Amino acid sequence: MSSVVYALLMISDYDAETLDLHRANVAEKTEALEQAKAGRDDHVRALLAKGVGPTELGRLTGLSRERIYQIKENRR
Repeated sequence: MSSVVYALLMISDYDAETLDLHRANVAEKTEALEQAKAGRDDHVRALLAKGVGPTELGRLTGLSRERIYQIKENRR
């Protein structure tokens, strides 16, 4: 019996369902994080457009000036 088959036999239905719930939870939280970052980035760009400096935005957001410039230029 291969180790993969043996491992599959050792995982109960409960364990498989629990792992699937955790996988779904991670996927949900990852999507929420991406949406939060997109909202933050939109707001950073709006504030830059109003003349707020990258140093001040970095201080307020905890982001580096380099990251502020990446957001400004839609990089990453």
